[in-house]
Amino acid sequence: MLKLKQNFNKNKKIYIILIPILSILLIIFFINFAKNNYKTIKSGNNISNKTLEEVDQYILNISSYKATMEVTIESNKNTNKYILSQTHTENEDTQEVIEPENIR
Repeated sequence: MLKLKQNFNKNKKIYIILIPILSILLIIFFINFAKNNYKTIKSGNNISNKTLEEVDQYILNISSYKATMEVTIESNKNTNKYILSQTHTENEDTQEVIEPENIR
């Protein structure tokens, strides 16, 4: 019984020493992780990080694009919805009505 109690006291001393050390290491890890990720995470529209001149140059240097859009036209009597597809390449510009089918 005496040996068992001595082993328990030794284990208790080890736990008393290890718990604060592990806690400190864990806190240092979380602080380091938060500091490194705070610098590198970019949320939202990243183009806003550029200057106005860089955005202008980006728009002027676009060589091709494809867009699909929904257009709603409201008049005094009714409302019409159209879905359009627009494509721009260096040699060709096209615009196509996708919906409604009857005017495609």
